[in-house]
Amino acid sequence: RDAYDLCVQLSSEDPGNRIAIIEIDDESIQNLGRWPWPRNLHAQMIDKLVSAGAKTIGLSIFYSEPQVDAGLSYIQRFRRQLDDMSADAGAKQNLYATLDEATDKLDTDGTLATSLSAGGNVVLGMQFVPGDPIGNPDEELPDFVNSFAIPEENVSDPSGEFLLPLATIAAVPPINTIGEKALSVGHLINLVDVVDGAVRTEPLVVSYYDKFFPSQTLMLAAASLNLGVNDIKVNLGDSIELGRLKIKTD
Repeated sequence: RDAYDLCVQLSSEDPGNRIAIIEIDDESIQNLGRWPWPRNLHAQMIDKLVSAGAKTIGLSIFYSEPQVDAGLSYIQRFRRQLDDMSADAGAKQNLYATLDEATDKLDTDGTLATSLSAGGNVVLGMQFVPGDPIGNPDEELPDFVNSFAIPEENVSDPSGEFLLPLATIAAVPPINTIGEKALSVGHLINLVDVVDGAVRTEPLVVSYYDKFFPSQTLMLAAASLNLGVNDIKVNLGDSIELGRLKIKTD
């Protein structure tokens, strides 16, 4: 492990100004408030990165559950009650307009989805749970996740041993509101070394029952090269091909 770590450090390259890490650190939390932040704040950051010319953005935050402001549910109740009321048409119209404005302000998931759609360059990560599947999945994956499965015709087995990638038994995708607006989605699994807790490997592809899904970093690399999931080829037990780039794997 020490030899491997040293070799990695010696072989690392300076990415220059082409790659930036936007870190959520203690200073950020002190300035912007405790975590989790409302998703309209995430949306503002995406808007800033897009306006600054970022070609591809990777979000390592999971959006597997809706973020509902407590005030939003009350506004929805007011709207339903207003629908049942008989009142002056003009007064009702003004009240509806106020409710619409409040709904837009409090619907942080919708705000984030709007920024994802406008930017058109955000790659989301999602959770997969490692394990050996025995039966069938609990439920079907959303269409927007299935659209990023690697096509079967792009998978080959040069050794003939059918060496499958890391197997998973469960998936936790982003909510549809947000996931459907992302440029792409990839798995975000960090395999921790059992000896010292370091991360030295990444599964570029995982298997989920009968499908293969790329990692978020592989999809980020693809997006930065103007490629998509159809440009990824898997040579089981040997390598991953991304366009004309061949990445050797174990």
